[in-house]
Amino acid sequence: MEIIMSYSKFMTALQEHYGLFESELSENLTLQYVMDRWPEQDMQKVFNTLVVKLSNQYKIPPSPAVLEQIFPRPGADPAEAAEMAWNILLKAGNGSSVLITDPVAQEAVINLGGWETFCLRRMDDPKWTRKDFMDAYKNLIHSCAKSEPQILFGTFDAMNGTANWRWFKILGDQMKGREMLTQVLINMPQIAGQRGGGAHIAQIIDIVVKQLPEASPVQEFQK
Repeated sequence: MEIIMSYSKFMTALQEHYGLFESELSENLTLQYVMDRWPEQDMQKVFNTLVVKLSNQYKIPPSPAVLEQIFPRPGADPAEAAEMAWNILLKAGNGSSVLITDPVAQEAVINLGGWETFCLRRMDDPKWTRKDFMDAYKNLIHSCAKSEPQILFGTFDAMNGTANWRWFKILGDQMKGREMLTQVLINMPQIAGQRGGGAHIAQIIDIVVKQLPEASPVQEFQK
């Protein structure tokens, strides 16, 4: 007789593999999403697929948004996902360094030359830059779930090798972005700008969080 992984066992396995949720609210939201999305008898298969497609290096449990990316719904339109990602990226210009929580959008921007180049192209020729981004996103959508998060430098920060955190933007899922930013700074402390360890990283996160909610779309070279 086949043993079925229950919803509660799935959530336990999820946190054992990826780490604890940031809050009880985020855990409950993920559980509700899972229960709405899949029958209980599918949970073992879902978990097996998840651990293959999503790295646990950063100890961040997948949010509903991440699960949607890894398990696209039948008939889901990649063009709609690309359009949504494009609109999110409009929330910052090349004057700010960014962390993009959508791994597909991150890789599409990198493929188009990086954040600074992408923003300058978007300013000079928005129509063709949007088309190139949409094409890159659709080509990458099934291969980038394991892409590691990066801080993509804006024009001014690229010269210094560190970010001005007062103008820094998280583009996408803010809760997931704070967790990703923490892990990036732990793994690459030089980006934090000084050897301050955990206390300094906590200060950076506090500065970034105080900027929420996200600003409205900005012009290029504006912070």
